[in-house]
Order: sequence, then C-alpha cells, then structure tokens
Amino acid sequence: MASSTVRQRSVGEELKDKRKEQRHLKKIKDDAETKRKRKIILWIVALTVLLSLSVYYYNYKPSKGRQQMHSPIPQQAPSSGINDAKSSNQSTTKSEPSSKKSPSTKEQSSKSKSKKNKSSSEKVSSKKEKASPKKEKASPTKSQKSGPASKSREELLKTKISDLPILRRPVPPSDPDRPLIMEILEADDYLKGGYYSEALDKFKKVLKRFKQSPRGLLGKALALEGLGKTKGSIKYLDKAIDIYYQISFEASSLANDDIKLAALMGLADCAERREKTTMLIKALKKAVVMEPMHEVYATKLAQAYMKGGQMEEAEKLLEDVINKWPGNSLAHANLGYLHYKGGRFDKAMPHLVKGLSENREIQKNPKFYLYTGETLSRLDKTEEAGLVYAEGVARGFFPSVDQRSLYNEPDLEARPWWKVNEVGEQVLVELEKMAPVLKSELMSAIETNADMFSDANQTQIILISKGKWNKRPCTVLPTLCQLLHKMPSATKCRRGEVSF
Repeated sequence: MASSTVRQRSVGEELKDKRKEQRHLKKIKDDAETKRKRKIILWIVALTVLLSLSVYYYNYKPSKGRQQMHSPIPQQAPSSGINDAKSSNQSTTKSEPSSKKSPSTKEQSSKSKSKKNKSSSEKVSSKKEKASPKKEKASPTKSQKSGPASKSREELLKTKISDLPILRRPVPPSDPDRPLIMEILEADDYLKGGYYSEALDKFKKVLKRFKQSPRGLLGKALALEGLGKTKGSIKYLDKAIDIYYQISFEASSLANDDIKLAALMGLADCAERREKTTMLIKALKKAVVMEPMHEVYATKLAQAYMKGGQMEEAEKLLEDVINKWPGNSLAHANLGYLHYKGGRFDKAMPHLVKGLSENREIQKNPKFYLYTGETLSRLDKTEEAGLVYAEGVARGFFPSVDQRSLYNEPDLEARPWWKVNEVGEQVLVELEKMAPVLKSELMSAIETNADMFSDANQTQIILISKGKWNKRPCTVLPTLCQLLHKMPSATKCRRGEVSF
C-alpha cells in the first residue's frame, strides 16, 4: 500500500510540475508579446518625432537674431544703418525751417527744397545699399542651412541604426521581408530571451510563408547556433553553418549587405568552433572585401591565417592593419608573436610590449607574458623581463619568477638547484656517499662492456623506462640498481625514466 501511495503522489507531482511549466511558458509568451507591442509603439512614436523634427527643420525660417547668431562672419551692430537714416531725416527737418526764413522767391525756395530732398534721398539710398550687403552676409543660404547639419543628423541616424540588432533594423518598403516583419520580431523576442527552440519554431513558420526570406534564414541559423552552444551539439552547429553559407554565398540577390555580414560573422564563429579553418578564412575574406576599412574583420582574418599556418599572409595583413590603425593592440601582439617565432627579437619587442600593456584580452593570456619576457631577456633587458614575469606571477599564471611553466601542478615546486636535505629522500644521502664507488663501477663497465657505448652520440644509459627495468645495465652496475630499489617513487613511475 505504501508503494502505491508513493506512486500516486509522484504522478500527482509530475502533473503539477507539467502545469507549472505550461503556466510558465504561457507567462513568458505573454510577456514577450507585451514587450513586442510596447517596442512597436515606441518605434512608431520615435519615427513620428523624427519626421516632425525634420519637417520643422527644413520649413522653419530663422529670424534676424538667429541669423546673426549663426552667421560665420563678424558683423557690426545692426542698428547702425537705422540710426544713420534717422540722423539724415533729422537733418532734413532742420533744414526746412531755415529755408522758410531766407528772404527769397517761391521758385528759389521750391528749387532748394527739391535739391535737399534729392540729396537726402540719395544719402538714405546709399546707406541702405551699404547696409544691404551686411544683411546678405548675415542670412545664410539654403545650402548653408541644410548642408552640415543634415549630414551630421544622417550620420547619427546611421550609427544608431547600425547599433541595433540585425533583425531589429528598419526594413525598407521594397524589402521582401516587409510583410513578415511582425512574425520576425516576435521570433526575435524568443531569440533574445534565450528560448532557442521556441525561436526556431517561429522562424520555421516564417520560412513556410517565404522560403527565401533572408531574415528568416538568418534567425533560424542564429537559433541553431544558440542550441549548439547551449547543448554542446555538433549537429546544430553544422546545420547553422549550412544556412550561414547559403545566405553569404548563395542568396546574394535577396539579402542586403548587413544581413550578409551578420551571416559571414556567424559562419566564421561556427567554423572556428568546428575547427574548419578553410571555411573560416573564406568567410572572413569576403567580409574584408565587403568592408575593407573594418579593422576587426581584418584582424580576425590575420588570426585565421595564423591558425591555418599561413604565417606570411598573416604577417603582411597585420602590418597593413597596423599602418591603417596604429592603435590596434591586438594586431601588435600577434605581429610580435610572429617575429618572436621567427627569431626576430628586436622587431618583436615593441609590438609585444604594446600589445601586453594595452590589450585586456592579451593580458589574460599567460603565453604572451612568456613571449615578452623571453624576448626582453634575449635582448639583455633582464630587469624589464623580470618585471614582466613578476606581473605574470601576480596574475597567477606562473608559480614563481623562476618557474615559468604554463601547465602547473600546485604540489610541485621548481628550483634551480636542490640540496639533499630539501628533497626528503634519505636514499640520496647514501647515493652521495657512494659516488666514488659508482664512478669506479662505471669506468670498469666502459672497459669491459664497450658495446653498450657503441653509439658516439649516446651520453646516458637508460636503467628504467615507464616502470620497466633494463636488465643488462643492472648486471653491469649492480650497486646503483640496489640503491634505486630503495626509491619506489622513482622506479614505479610509468610516465618517466631513470638514466645514468
């Protein structure tokens, strides 16, 4: 009875767990749907604001004060022309009563009035002509209004759009994915949340409606790549590689450059994980052709050449990258490594030092501390090399400045010279005392067993190899073998050897 009740409880708990999972998935879907709707509303609001700002900018005519503020040429006070005109008017009004007082005929007075009016009008017109070029200078032309400001705004919009995820960027009306954009955004919500299997199902539905949809294919490849990384499955990664390759090299007529570049970088990432160097180089080559002034693509291509063993091509490309972008510390570090491997330590030193001092990714790699320190020591810069090794010790890469091994065992210790009492083996004390006896025994073995030393390059006799004894040397050197039997830690080691 007890077992049956336990079974019933377990079944009930399983049903409860299933219901909880269903509720959780439903909640996730509802949250994703609400987020998608909010984002769409925000995008619509942002677009309307941008459109209204652009219309306002192009239709707005600035006032005189704004013209003078934005005019690039320094001006005089704008009220000077008006004051001059007022002064001329005042002079004419003052001259009129003087003409009345003068005892003259009506003809003379009329003539004098006409002359004065002409002179005043000429003065005002001349002053207006002088003031008019100032106004022309102050008022910028349409090309001055719309030129630099519109360019800067367009550049800002382009940079903002390029910062967006590839599936979130605006879709032009002529794009074949325009009718499917809502389904693509919904699938991308699952993709961003890490629900790769649900995102894969959504992108499959998109591809049922349009088999050659560039964004649908890219989203499917991204979902497969995510499943391959999370589950550690090669099968998903290979499927993602096939779709990335299709977008990058086959679906050229439908996919735009942004989608192709995203597919090429996805292909490069998956090919690197699968250690397919030829495909990695092919993908990065095309990316560099499409974006020749992109330093990240060029640097990654140089690293791919290094992985493929094409050191000359890598060195040429890295030199080109450094000429174009001198501050690329990763390229400096890789070029320094190539010079170090080629034995050109004088050329390697500045590049390795720059890469190690500026690049954080290089600072996490213990090999570059080893390369830089050895290069400096080869150039007789021992103090600087010691500082590099000390920094490697501080970061936990080396056990000590003297023990600079990359693969370390915490229980092992390395020293240049060991004393007998430091080793902890008492047999070594006996070995040290028996040194004269062992020397005479060896000299007699050389005389009586010359065939053991027939090879001119042979400088040692192997006594034990991988835990197995060599019988003949022990018959010739019995005292040594008796001492070795007292050292089981050395004789029973199956991964080393004991020689004399």
